Amino acid sequence: MTVPFIRSFTFIPAMKRIQSAIAALHAEQAAMVQRLRACQPPPASLGAHLLALTDPATGKPLTDGQLGAELATFVFAGINEFVAGGCWRVPSVLGEADAHAWDQPEAFLPERWDMPLAAAAIGNAADSKAAGVQSVSEEAGPESKAGRPTLARRYLPFSYGPRSCVGQNLANMTMVTFTATICANFTLALAPEMGGKKGVEEAAIVILTLQPKDGMLLHCSPRNEIAQ
Repeated sequence: MTVPFIRSFTFIPAMKRIQSAIAALHAEQAAMVQRLRACQPPPASLGAHLLALTDPATGKPLTDGQLGAELATFVFAGINEFVAGGCWRVPSVLGEADAHAWDQPEAFLPERWDMPLAAAAIGNAADSKAAGVQSVSEEAGPESKAGRPTLARRYLPFSYGPRSCVGQNLANMTMVTFTATICANFTLALAPEMGGKKGVEEAAIVILTLQPKDGMLLHCSPRNEIAQ
């Protein structure tokens, strides 16, 4: 980011280049607006939606300057811009059916993942050979694409091999200990607000795992009180 007062130092070569680049960007931005208005984009296209935008303050269509600013957003942020605080999650199946990594990516070939448990942690092709892990190219025959990394380098799911969470064992141990402690000292009953088993099932959503939308409300009763 440029310090504001430096903008006046036009004698600095770097500032001249910056100003020239900004001027070129603004010129291209204005040209993009004119091309967009002239091409009459299809109704369902992004361009048509941009042209349909109105100024919230006036209710009128966006001016060239306003429309240019919207276009600039896509230039800098890309078409996948989303609200601040949002989260992207890519299904692992997309990586496991990637034509850049696999031969016949859409074919049902579960044996492509049939490898030793340690294979995903192999560091390089030479180590893979030593461990007896063949590349997919070798397994699939002469029609396979040569030069691809070995199977061990391609199949790297989260929580396995080099992508395993370093605290996973501690987390699993803590979870088991916590669950055992609670169940040993309390009896658990579903709170009436949950609406019984049916209510829990209807409130279930998937956020990485299956879970109640607003959490699980339970009544915990100490076991010593029940015994008395």
